[in-house]
Amino acid sequence: MVKTNENREPRTIGGHFSAVLENRCNALPGQYGYESARAGLYAVLKATNCQRIFIPYYVCDAVPSAIRAAGCEVGFYSINAAFEIDEAIALAEGDLVLLVDYYGLCRTQIENQLALFPKNSVVVDCSQAWFQAPFDCLATIYSPRKFLPVPDGGVVHTSLQLDTQETDERSSLERYQYLLERVTGEPEASRQLYLESEAQLEEPSLRGMSSFTRKLIEVADQDFVKARRARNWNALSDLSAVNQLGFELAGQTPICYPLMFEGAGQLRDELRKERVFAPLYWPDVTCTNAHEKALVSNTLYLPIDHRYGEADMARLLDFFKEHSVIS
Repeated sequence: MVKTNENREPRTIGGHFSAVLENRCNALPGQYGYESARAGLYAVLKATNCQRIFIPYYVCDAVPSAIRAAGCEVGFYSINAAFEIDEAIALAEGDLVLLVDYYGLCRTQIENQLALFPKNSVVVDCSQAWFQAPFDCLATIYSPRKFLPVPDGGVVHTSLQLDTQETDERSSLERYQYLLERVTGEPEASRQLYLESEAQLEEPSLRGMSSFTRKLIEVADQDFVKARRARNWNALSDLSAVNQLGFELAGQTPICYPLMFEGAGQLRDELRKERVFAPLYWPDVTCTNAHEKALVSNTLYLPIDHRYGEADMARLLDFFKEHSVIS
């Protein structure tokens, strides 16, 4: 178990500065902190008698990997155009179901689907929805590093008693190197360090979240992050005329602006030439219907995070005007 702070020496007053300004006290959205969201899922499964968990085909490959590492069987389901389960799932004893808050924009869809299952049979993956309040279910899992400049981290909100092992503070500090190098350089310069950092987190464990990551989350200007993402989303409103995805912000904080239209995938390389890097969610999944195929091959996931402002969003709009996507 993680060591408590009961026997620590009194807080130091004075001495040299640390690398962060301690002027905020953001709380984690859950009681348990791990090195990654996949580790959080792993911890939840290890704490239950889960024999099998149903997950969407359209999901990051870290999810089935964590499930298998926990010794559970994986069942799959398709999602429809409403981002909800596309077929009836009959849960047997020992079964769970994982629902995904896609892009941080599916709060209503999650609430609709929660009504279909006993709440203690549902785990909600909020890896793309850091600012979403926990759902009334067995566990809600978060990934801070998709929204904040932290080197690792996963958070679980649950009434379960989860195991947590001693943190690895040194590794967390070493993983922070790619974030430091990105401060003064282009992403290509620190790309390899980033990939190496990600590789360290592939194998889920019960190690707790590092104190370093907790502090970075605590002092982050999360109000600014939320406001800037919402402003950038609204700045791209002209794209709604062609967007086949009808998401509404409705107080949610998205991870990106998902833009689906015929031929969208063909513009990804053109965006890259303009030094706009739009990630793929997720190129290696098994697609079972036209909607899932379009999400992989015909959707652009535009960056709208806190690093960008009005001029950057105008540049994106200009790109789509030049390519006759919008007028």
